[in-house]
Order: sequence, then structure tokens, then C-alpha cells
Amino acid sequence: MSYPTSQISINVAPDPQEVPRLLEAIEGFASGISLTARTTNRLAVVVEELVANVAMHAPSATRVGITVALRGDRLEVTVEDDGPGFDPTLGELRTVDEDLDSAAIGGLGLSLVRQMTTSLTYARTDEVNHVYAILTL
Repeated sequence: MSYPTSQISINVAPDPQEVPRLLEAIEGFASGISLTARTTNRLAVVVEELVANVAMHAPSATRVGITVALRGDRLEVTVEDDGPGFDPTLGELRTVDEDLDSAAIGGLGLSLVRQMTTSLTYARTDEVNHVYAILTL
């Protein structure tokens, strides 16, 4: 089976107000490579949560770079920021077994990312955080 290869790169400020512009670009990319609605939603959640995590928890970050690439039967997502080091692959995987209104705040976004991806890795080089996520189509 032959798969197309395509990618998009976006740079945003680490600001929650950038999320709509980011999601619009991601949805346009997904439409252009004919992703299913389910895969598009998974991709949007993963990207939004990783970028929102930087915006909310790394006030000293000045930029966030996002690259999404279709390679074969998978999407490779890279999120890079210049905030303090933080490894999103560590920590307990949280689930919501209770009513969302009474659930403790915090940690659910990264748990969603970890559940929606087939691989999530982290590296820090030259004062830059690199988060790599893979979503299988």
C-alpha cells in the first residue's frame, strides 16, 4: 500500500489565545491529506493539549514550534518550546472514574495525549524541549 507524505510546521506564541489559529491550521492540514474525522479529532486533541501545557505551565517560554508530518500509516507530531524542562511522559497515567465536575483538576490532558498516541517521547537539547508523538492511522 502506498501512502502520501506531507507535513505542516507552525510557530505560535505560548498563549492560549493562539490555540484557535493553531487548530484551524491543523484541521486544514488534515483535510488536505484526507484524514478521517476521528483521526483529525485525535490529532487536534494531542496538539492542543501539548501546546496548552506549554502555555499554562511555562510562563518563561517565548515560542512553541509544531510540526505534523504524515509518514506512511502514521502521523508524527513534534512540539518544541524554549520553556523550562518538563517531561510529559513521566507521572502517573490518570483516568476519570468519577464525575468530571468533581474530578481533580490537572493532569488529564497529558493522560489523554498518552492514551491517544502509540508513542510519546521527550528530549531536551540546547535548552529546548522536544516532545515527539506518533498517532497511527
